[in-house]
Amino acid sequence: MAGAAQDTLPLRPLTVGEVLDTATALLRREAAALLPAAAVLAVAEQAVLYPLRLAAGAVPPSYLPPGGPSWVFWLLIGAGLGTETVIVTGLGGLAGRAAVPVLLDRPRSSRGGTRAGPLALLALVLGVVAGLAAVAGLLPWLAWYLFTGLAGPALLVERVAVPAAGGGPGLARVPVSPLAALGRSFALVGRAGLRPGGIRLLGVLAWMAIRLALGLAAAALLLAVLPAGSRTAQGLLTVAAFTLVNTIAYATLGCLDVVLLVETRVRVEGLDIAVARARSRGLPVDPTLVVPGRVARRSPAAANQELP
Repeated sequence: MAGAAQDTLPLRPLTVGEVLDTATALLRREAAALLPAAAVLAVAEQAVLYPLRLAAGAVPPSYLPPGGPSWVFWLLIGAGLGTETVIVTGLGGLAGRAAVPVLLDRPRSSRGGTRAGPLALLALVLGVVAGLAAVAGLLPWLAWYLFTGLAGPALLVERVAVPAAGGGPGLARVPVSPLAALGRSFALVGRAGLRPGGIRLLGVLAWMAIRLALGLAAAALLLAVLPAGSRTAQGLLTVAAFTLVNTIAYATLGCLDVVLLVETRVRVEGLDIAVARARSRGLPVDPTLVVPGRVARRSPAAANQELP
């Protein structure tokens, strides 16, 4: 299993190219779980954006309003960036859940729960703020995008130490809360000198270019093949083309966030050293996922989430 971890999530500092390649490798490994979820979310996104596109007069294939941008079109931009944030955050959490057995040298069947409630809450909050920030101007959205990308994976990957139950000796480990996961994202990105945010931005810009190129190419092909009067069919098939590309893009970006979380912890917290030390001594690797230097209060909910 250690070999699987080294192949899928290398525990060492990575170059930008290696980070992107590792995200693709993680997606290939977990495609059966991530791509169906990404497809459902991408379809839901198109349904949410459809009324706003109609109101803004944004028609395929370019989805640009014929009379120029309006306030409704700006709302459409904000809604698009907000829904994308919700989707990528959710997929980052699912990819993080899939990555935990790799980090802990365990079989895939030991992934544990999805923490659907906390993950949905975190994704919704991040998406709403991202949408509002985009409507307020792209600079606030950019800052939010740079600092919050590690929150989804952190919610599923990271642990926090709490006092043992009943006042006993030692510490127990529980998953971090949505608020703590968001705080960890801000802290890690800041300590790494914005490097994770910059790589994340590079990834989304690259996929944005790919999505536009493939979507517009598919739309142009449809316009050439379908009769000129079949505008409805052209619109539906254009949406289908963008949905297919978005499915792959969103799943890849979710995996990218997981890789960035692990690689950033290697760089700023020595996760690779902690894991290697535990393995060399024959100790469990689980404690290495605990947030370093922090002991949280035990809450009533923590008793139900305590990890062995």
